[in-house]
Amino acid sequence: MKQNDIVVDLPKTVGAGYGQFWRSRSLYRVVKGSRGSKKSKTTALNYVIRLLKYPWANLLVIRRYSNTNKQSTYTDFKWACNVLG
Repeated sequence: MKQNDIVVDLPKTVGAGYGQFWRSRSLYRVVKGSRGSKKSKTTALNYVIRLLKYPWANLLVIRRYSNTNKQSTYTDFKWACNVLG
């Protein structure tokens, strides 16, 4: 590990119950859970980690109503970037 590497404890950040989500190699994932169960936060962290792992990759997030992107998906993506440094 380099001196400037950032270490993040993902199970502590995400919480329990998302092991299968992180190990999945599927193109599409369905995540079920109640409100406040960190589904969006976990997905955002996964996006950022995969973008860092595969620098040639792109990300496209689509929601039914575009005005909710800035309030939800974009905010979660910014949060994940800040958590991962």
